[in-house]
Amino acid sequence: MTFARGLLNIKKIDNSKQYFSSSNTEEESVSVSPIFGKYARWQIEEFLSEIEAGKVVSEAAQHHFVYEDAVELYNRALLIAADENGKPDYKLTSKYKQPKSGHILIAPTLPTIVKEQQLVQESFIKLEKLYLDQSTKEHVQRMLSIFYKKANSSHSDLRFKFNEKQMFYDYLDIAIKILPARYWRINISAYQMKRAIKPKKEELKYQKIMNEAKQLETMKEFKADYRQLSKNVTDNDYYSGYSLSVISPKEEDIINTANNGATRASSSLMKYVMHLLLIVDVSFELDR
Repeated sequence: MTFARGLLNIKKIDNSKQYFSSSNTEEESVSVSPIFGKYARWQIEEFLSEIEAGKVVSEAAQHHFVYEDAVELYNRALLIAADENGKPDYKLTSKYKQPKSGHILIAPTLPTIVKEQQLVQESFIKLEKLYLDQSTKEHVQRMLSIFYKKANSSHSDLRFKFNEKQMFYDYLDIAIKILPARYWRINISAYQMKRAIKPKKEELKYQKIMNEAKQLETMKEFKADYRQLSKNVTDNDYYSGYSLSVISPKEEDIINTANNGATRASSSLMKYVMHLLLIVDVSFELDR
């Protein structure tokens, strides 16, 4: 299996040493995934988690991996999780989660709710089908690039300016092929921040000026373009532009014909899916 080639100078591994026999990791008639290769998703998750817990690469990989594959996987995960100095950049990992050892966090955070875990599995099944066709695979990789550019640890949603409409649509077109439309929430709000100075205290303040005409026009346009998402649109004024998030998959929160609009509860399950996909699929360069 081929993983990323870019390496970080963090605990650099000597790839020339044979730490364990490849015969212990290779079996005949092993099915090959278009995403995970000859490995199972749980094996990759376990491998990364054991390194976080303090194991060295050779120890964490010895039961399931060819050593060279493990090295590439490890260095790819580091490339995503750390900056050039080897310090956590917290783009995709939480700054509030405490490491189990002296190693930085490199593994995607798996959702704990059973329904979310089921949706993660279903998402990867759909992704594997998309990866079988080169054209749709390239669309998914475009989505990955957008996700990596837009992901921010300070908020769970992806935010797009109004002049990034095409980028937003490109992302959403693939997103609803991976996760059903009813789980996506789109927030559209239009406003400007105007500076205002209080007369007495001479303090500089900012006042939010709503642009209701633009907001209504944009919402109308979006609902016409994505009729299947028309019930999932909200207009909360926390960001001026398009904001995309995943609705918490609790049965009572899911959008259906009885609902009048999207709920506020969010899920990080798609962040997990995209993070893991960024680790194992690197036929394109990350724009850091």
